[in-house]
Amino acid sequence: MREIGSETVHRNPWFSVLRKRYEDTGGARHAYYMVTKRDSVLVAVRHGDGFVVVDLPRPTFDGARSVEFPQGGIEEGESAEDAAVREVLEETGLRVTGLRHLATFAESSGFATTSCHAFTADAAGGGGTGRDAFEADMTTRTLTWRELRALARAGGIQDSATLAALALLEAAADAG
Repeated sequence: MREIGSETVHRNPWFSVLRKRYEDTGGARHAYYMVTKRDSVLVAVRHGDGFVVVDLPRPTFDGARSVEFPQGGIEEGESAEDAAVREVLEETGLRVTGLRHLATFAESSGFATTSCHAFTADAAGGGGTGRDAFEADMTTRTLTWRELRALARAGGIQDSATLAALALLEAAADAG
């Protein structure tokens, strides 16, 4: 297949939808739609003998609560490392040290062009949060590695980036 054109068919403050047009070897034309947005970051923050998670209602799932590692979008002109530090502070009120890149992975390669940059870090003290309106009901807690694994096995963690980070931590033997 060869690409013969593309256009943005939807744009909002969070993402755009791009339609690409292709022509196959037989001359048939096909459209492929994809979501484009800035990359994101996720941070598995060690705190004492566990990891910090946030628990918040997600409008994308009719307000169902989601247990996740702190995460969010990289702002224009911001490095992934700076975004990671900012997101942890905004969501948890914690400052971090020892920020280490764990991996970068596709968020959803079948329909999105973005990647998630996953990090680990150590909690180093508190500050104030900077939560947005959709994070007003967010809570934080610290779970041990055993509790995180049990929660994931029981279906209590649905966020794909958090599940990917758990697998990466396990593979890197960085879990505790």
